[in-house]
Amino acid sequence: RGHLVKVVHVTPHMSSGLASVLLNTVKQQSKSKSGVQHESLCLDHLSDDQNVRNRFEKYSSKIIEKPSPAMLEQILSGADVVQLEWWNHPVIYDFLINFDLPRCRLVVVSHVSGLYRPQLLQEQVVRYADVFVATTKASKKQQIFKDNPALLRKVTFVNYPIDLDRFTYETVRNTREFNVGYVGTVN
Repeated sequence: RGHLVKVVHVTPHMSSGLASVLLNTVKQQSKSKSGVQHESLCLDHLSDDQNVRNRFEKYSSKIIEKPSPAMLEQILSGADVVQLEWWNHPVIYDFLINFDLPRCRLVVVSHVSGLYRPQLLQEQVVRYADVFVATTKASKKQQIFKDNPALLRKVTFVNYPIDLDRFTYETVRNTREFNVGYVGTVN
């Protein structure tokens, strides 16, 4: 029918929040006929957390751990979009500095607000991206955008959808007790 669009996600590893986002992405891809294929390259290892490893077991064919430089070159050269999952991490900086990224459409997704040290957004990273995605509008307050408002033209703001399949539903019974639920993070 049409060309299958290949998106390759590059990340040092799958932390809990990022793991949830990427897992939701591959789950939705497997359910839809969107013509978009997602693959993840973990520059280091997938995760030290066995629960994260277990959650990705069904989708292990979509994840490559510790690819060699030659494998990185081959996979990224074949991508329609390279999506760098960004936060202040030494493996990400090593990748950006020491790997010659082939010609590609580069989307950099910031998984931090960038407002506080050590997780400050870097102007060079925003400029390097074809599109820079921030997951919160609070990032607009970052000093680099105050100093250079034109940089905001490269920035898109998104909210990641939640994976409703992770929640179970229970019928509420008439009782004198009550339940309190919370969805989110506390840190």
